[in-house]
Amino acid sequence: MFRLLEGAVPFWEDDAARYVERGWWKGRTLGDLLDEAADIHPDKEAFIDLTDRVTYAQARERAERLGVGLMRLGVRPLDRVLVQLPNWPEFASVYFALQKIGAVPVMLIDRYRQLEIEQLAELTEAVAWVAPVRHGKVDYLPIIREVRRACPAIERVVTVRGEVDEPGFSSLERLITETEPDAGDRARLAGLRPDPMQVAHMGPTGGTTGTPKIVPRTHNGLVCAVEYCSKSWGQHVEDVNLIVGSIGHDLSFTKGFLGSVITLGALVMLDTADTRAVCETIEREKVTAVV
Repeated sequence: MFRLLEGAVPFWEDDAARYVERGWWKGRTLGDLLDEAADIHPDKEAFIDLTDRVTYAQARERAERLGVGLMRLGVRPLDRVLVQLPNWPEFASVYFALQKIGAVPVMLIDRYRQLEIEQLAELTEAVAWVAPVRHGKVDYLPIIREVRRACPAIERVVTVRGEVDEPGFSSLERLITETEPDAGDRARLAGLRPDPMQVAHMGPTGGTTGTPKIVPRTHNGLVCAVEYCSKSWGQHVEDVNLIVGSIGHDLSFTKGFLGSVITLGALVMLDTADTRAVCETIEREKVTAVV
């Protein structure tokens, strides 16, 4: 029997029924979006940065490997997982792996530090955290250690582009490369496909207080919003979309990341706002839209 994540406010029943009846909610999950793109354009480059170029088929394979790896670490459906990454293609592996498990990504902007992270970890009761070891001038390890002392519910940390030899830490790269899913693993993963009415994603909002709060979004609601925004913007399969703003921000995430996937476009991910780097990337990749 379907039960909405405890603490989330459901849509009014009349509204939900009308959205389904009119075809605005199509019953697609966020994990379905990647599967559909990989089925239609498996060899098309989907996620691009200065170090990697990932096709839709590769993105699905990495997400499934990581999903099985995370399940083996103990991540379960509806577990909240902090995701704090720069604009790197690894974000796609993490995000869609969690969607396939039915876990709920809690988006953290990459510049968030201890105060903001503790606030959102406590609000969401997060049990795991995905973060870089280092990005730019920031060493994340001291932040991670302090937050975990204050929030002991965070049992697992998955590091990206670096390894940490401490209890409770795992490497994203190892989880992907060393996980060999068998038929049973893949069947279990497929069986965890969440109900489209369920909470799929939690995004931060600062409001007027400066202290971040969190907004839960369902699969149906988020897919619908992104689909219609993409149509109004005229996004399409031939677009090369560039995100420069942090993927933790709603605009970059929904209109850039998800908008590109839902329209089967290509997404260039730049983790700097340096003017020269942006201009060179636009020229090199033949970018058609910037978020």
